[in-house]
Amino acid sequence: MIIGQTLNGDYGAVREHFTPWFPRQADNAIFTYERIFSTMGTETVEVFHKNEEDTGLGTSLGSFSDLGSTGLLESVCSGLKEMIRFRVQIKNASGWVHFRFLQPTWYFTGRV
Repeated sequence: MIIGQTLNGDYGAVREHFTPWFPRQADNAIFTYERIFSTMGTETVEVFHKNEEDTGLGTSLGSFSDLGSTGLLESVCSGLKEMIRFRVQIKNASGWVHFRFLQPTWYFTGRV
């Protein structure tokens, strides 16, 4: 079984990968991105969300922050709409990156 996804860079070009849309499980979430192996510099990872009836790419809700030398990046998001997906973007890079998204931590805030 192959775990994760691999993106190849192309120096002078922008490569991007959108994950499929998936439904939210709560209004807030902590998303974790794992960079399994990379032969390049940095990449940009963002969370997008939209309601089911909305068209287009959705709205960027936030990006992932590096958690140090672990290869893990995290994004804490609140006020999620109905559908979620991620975008991994590589700019002006040669080499490749192999990554995966871990199971989100969903939570509600406020009164239940």
